[in-house]
Amino acid sequence: VLESTGSRLPAEQVALYEALARSPAHTAAALGMMAGWRLAPLVADLPRVAPAVTLLLGACDRWVRTKGVRAIVAKVPQ
Repeated sequence: VLESTGSRLPAEQVALYEALARSPAHTAAALGMMAGWRLAPLVADLPRVAPAVTLLLGACDRWVRTKGVRAIVAKVPQ
């Protein structure tokens, strides 16, 4: 999974991710959290975001698409 992100991590960080992935409690909590996300209301509220927003995208990121980040930027007030 980590290799599919495009990130290059040192062995120590890979080991930490592997430990988390082997934890049934952590995996269940992470999946439960993501299953509860309601993204449509968040996207609808983007034009009303008052604080300054900075979005970063890694040049080699294979999971987050530039097109998606640009769509969010277009909705957030400048």
